[in-house]
Amino acid sequence: MKVEFDALEGDKSRRVEALEFDGTHLILKSQSDNSRKLIDLTGKRLFVAGFGKAVLAMFEGVPAELPVEEAIIIAPEAALKVSDESESLKFRYTIFFAARNNLPDENSVKATEKFVEFLKERDSAHSIFLFLISGGGSALLCSPVNGVSLEEKQATIKMLTSNGADIKQLNIVRQALSNVKGGQLLGKIQQSQAISLIISDIVGDSLEFIASGPTVIQTTQGKTAQEVIRDLNLEEKLPKNVDERVSIRREAAVHENVSNLIISSNKDFLNDLKNLLNDHNCCIVTDSITGDATEFGRELARLVMSRRVSNSWLTNLDRSSLSPSILLFGGETTVKIRGNGKGGRSQELALAFLVEILETCQTDDLKELPEFVLMAAGTDGQDGPTDADGAVLERNDIDLQKIPEILDSAKKSLENSDSYNFWSTFNEGECHLKTGLTGTNVMDAIVLSL
Repeated sequence: MKVEFDALEGDKSRRVEALEFDGTHLILKSQSDNSRKLIDLTGKRLFVAGFGKAVLAMFEGVPAELPVEEAIIIAPEAALKVSDESESLKFRYTIFFAARNNLPDENSVKATEKFVEFLKERDSAHSIFLFLISGGGSALLCSPVNGVSLEEKQATIKMLTSNGADIKQLNIVRQALSNVKGGQLLGKIQQSQAISLIISDIVGDSLEFIASGPTVIQTTQGKTAQEVIRDLNLEEKLPKNVDERVSIRREAAVHENVSNLIISSNKDFLNDLKNLLNDHNCCIVTDSITGDATEFGRELARLVMSRRVSNSWLTNLDRSSLSPSILLFGGETTVKIRGNGKGGRSQELALAFLVEILETCQTDDLKELPEFVLMAAGTDGQDGPTDADGAVLERNDIDLQKIPEILDSAKKSLENSDSYNFWSTFNEGECHLKTGLTGTNVMDAIVLSL
């Protein structure tokens, strides 16, 4: 799907905070150390190219006075209904929409072909490409290597995610199966200067893994795709062409003039959330949660119920000394599919939390629950391949007279990886969080009020 039009003069009030223009220089501002880098645009041709879940919002933030000649954008198909909100700018741009349900599709492949063509045709010693990159870019920028079909790549991604692969493992394999990921996009613009402004959706903000690192020169350090597949016990389970391709180690792309700058991350989101809650006793515990969603949900419930916890982020927290307070967590858990249900990381985490609460109530024959509110949500507004971004649960949502009934339904849903349908019906769906797409993507957020 493609939308093309001419941009007009736009409102200059909105800006990407990491980017300014003084009439001659493009000014890049680092969010981590407040350093500034000046790039002289005299005699240069400036192009904007972007992809990812946050790309439309990032695109709107490009300074209207910036001398951009032309731009090309690949945005999620689910964002089509809000694309008209993009501000008018003074240059021509083309937006492609792809990746329905956050999975690479034919529209992704076709859009990427046009994207690469755009880069190659404008590559010169006088060209500067300003890339706007965010999480979700892996599904949007899709160009399978020769010998591997889109269907085989889709099947591989599904197999990996269903078996608990984290985003780094997933992107290592994606890089091995791509003509544009893992720094390969730089090979299309060997003469040009490349500048990437990046919103991180990776624990630890590792540049080489965000959107599969299309503009990041890859090193030989770290695990190979073959090793990742072996770690997940998926040898001989993936398509034959994929098995053959991941055994080939290709040379890393080389580029003399590239800058990659992270402009936002989960840490920024949590700090903003903490500031929003400044009237409360609020604490950021970590922005690096990983591991199994079900187990972390259960651990949070054990903390609420003053039971022993083993998670390293929770062991130093004492329920009795925390109340009242609000704990903030960020990161990205994983899910291992156990049935044929529907759901996502945040919805499953919240469901596992509820199951642990109910099991404790039943075992200890509790007549009253402690105060708590839990919110588990994806910051992009889309938890897994669903239209929900998570769930919110508080003490008053649980009818103690119906614990056996609720527990039976919740356990069955958890065992079938069907958290979406559980939250759709529990309390008539009032606990199901559906905000719609947010226009950003900085992993997941968990808020626990005690």
